[in-house]
Amino acid sequence: MLLLYSVSSLVSQLDVKGFFESACGEVSRLRLLGDHVHSTRIAFVEFVMAESAIMALGCSGLIMGTLPVRVSPSKTPVRPPVPRPMMQ
Repeated sequence: MLLLYSVSSLVSQLDVKGFFESACGEVSRLRLLGDHVHSTRIAFVEFVMAESAIMALGCSGLIMGTLPVRVSPSKTPVRPPVPRPMMQ
């Protein structure tokens, strides 16, 4: 599990997935957090193979979208978003 910092607000989940799958290996889970008001966001990425995560650590500093991304190990797993109750 990896934590990404400085993810450009112009980058989508598909962009992040494509970036890491083309360079490192298959992504099993991905969660992109933040909004389009701030210039950067964070993301959690989990790979199918541990070797892929090790390779992805070497991507720190590479340009994703318009900014260099920072890649660090994460201590928490990717959790699916919690559905919000419908207002009536």
